[in-house]
Amino acid sequence: MPALTQDELVEDVPVTLRIGAMGTSDVFDRDAYTRLLASMGDAPARYLVSTYHTDELHDMLTQYGVPTNTEVHIGAVVTSAAQAREALPRIGNSCSFLHVTELHGPLTADFLDILTLDAVQWVVMGDSCATSVMHPDWVRDLRDHCVLSGISFDFAGWGAWVENVTHCGRERVVRVPRTVSDAFCAVHVSGKVALCPANPYNPFPYGETGWTVLRKAGNSDDTATIDGRGWSEAPFELHSFPGDVHTH
Repeated sequence: MPALTQDELVEDVPVTLRIGAMGTSDVFDRDAYTRLLASMGDAPARYLVSTYHTDELHDMLTQYGVPTNTEVHIGAVVTSAAQAREALPRIGNSCSFLHVTELHGPLTADFLDILTLDAVQWVVMGDSCATSVMHPDWVRDLRDHCVLSGISFDFAGWGAWVENVTHCGRERVVRVPRTVSDAFCAVHVSGKVALCPANPYNPFPYGETGWTVLRKAGNSDDTATIDGRGWSEAPFELHSFPGDVHTH
């Protein structure tokens, strides 16, 4: 990650940068910590660092410190209600937020229950490196529940697949490809996938509801917005805390 220059900063408010899904292996060691420090520039910045190993990362940051004018918030990577519930005791201790890197289906009742707990104040959704096919309604549902529950919601990106739609005012028109290829697929809100080489069935001519079309994201695609809007909420003041590690 290139270092930021002072020209990119405004009134010393730190720029927010994401380091997603760090330390996904079974071991989070000093080498991983060294790579994290190497990715940080000298200019003031706020880092959202997501990992499966929040305890280990928190201990290392506390012991060895972080660069001056740097603020670090640690997130627990989760992809299911079970992982989210397991991470709850760490919120406020070794991590600040839940990072739902990807969803594999509609939100379950258990996941929705977790969003009502006082401990959960901040949810980051998505990852620029995510590869799973996600129905956009799953993400919209998570966003809506966070907003209604007073939880700060940050959207980090769709990853490899984006919805293939055209926006006409407030309407979203799904663009259906004329031929089957590995560049497109249809996904149902239940999680079923079609209109792809593995299942070439086209549900759209039959008026079936709950389907949309995804396409592989290209370099020019806006992968960090939901229906044209970016979300970057956080439950902290937008001021720098030099050299601090924050867990609440």
